[in-house]
Amino acid sequence: MPKGRHIKNNLTRVREGIGLSQLEFALRLGVSVSIIKKVEAGERPVGSDLAARVFAETGLLLTSRSEEAPIEYSKANHAAWRRQVRLDQQSVREAGRVIMRHVELVMAASARPGVEKFSAVFHGLVQAVERVKKEFKLEEPIETELRQRQKTGLKDDPKLKDRGQIRLAKPVGWLPAKELCDLVVPHLEFIKAIGAVDESKLTGAQKARLAQIKKQLRRETNALLRL
Repeated sequence: MPKGRHIKNNLTRVREGIGLSQLEFALRLGVSVSIIKKVEAGERPVGSDLAARVFAETGLLLTSRSEEAPIEYSKANHAAWRRQVRLDQQSVREAGRVIMRHVELVMAASARPGVEKFSAVFHGLVQAVERVKKEFKLEEPIETELRQRQKTGLKDDPKLKDRGQIRLAKPVGWLPAKELCDLVVPHLEFIKAIGAVDESKLTGAQKARLAQIKKQLRRETNALLRL
């Protein structure tokens, strides 16, 4: 290729069609701007992770083929896709419940006899959530969401702004690992013992104790996260 000549690839066409800078596009996708620059410069392939993120944002599935056909994509195309995937609050809550069911299944599987990876899996999941929070710059939106979920029965102080800092009752962030561990660890031995037997064979006392612990954990976790 002659020096100074630049051929746009489809990632560049999509980004420019939406009207975003490389930095803005990176923030939207939750990746570093250096990744966008390297892919657009042809220094690295799109990769499955970036392709999945671009698809979620635009509805387009990019490939790493050098002979890819040029894609035409505009702000109108993007707006139409965003309308198609936009969720109302009820759908968002249901999507959250789906994710939590998957998380619960992973955690339950990690605690099974012969597996016994509960603690490592738990921390891995917490770190994954923290990574997503940082990748998509969600710190401020989460603070706003936590503020709205505080069940004080009173309206927010009019002096508080969406981007302002608010002091919570406890100095915790979103899914605080240490505090949640402090809730779970005291009951790990009992949970491990329960996981080693068929739940249908539990005694009445064991079932009652399990229900009591689940209720206590749910109450303490909700209080911690201010849900």
